[in-house]
Amino acid sequence: MKWSEVVTVINGKNQKAVINENGKYPIYGSGGIIGYADDYLCEAGTTIIGRKGTINSPIFVNKRFWNVDTAFGIEVIVFAGPNGSGKTTITK
Repeated sequence: MKWSEVVTVINGKNQKAVINENGKYPIYGSGGIIGYADDYLCEAGTTIIGRKGTINSPIFVNKRFWNVDTAFGIEVIVFAGPNGSGKTTITK
């Protein structure tokens, strides 16, 4: 099985165009929330992994968010069933 069959990798983007202190969506860097935005890149249930330095400290986010260009969003497409047999598709 290929990674692309199991997860979607969402590249972060610079937040300057979307930053708004009253924004609805948190902006995450690899170390946590750094601000708020009016738009989002990642769906709820996505995990943030830093590109360097904090790669061993993933952050699971259970709401939509913007991720900056120093972090990847990892969204699960398919995972093994509860007993390891079969596959369950995650729907958006």
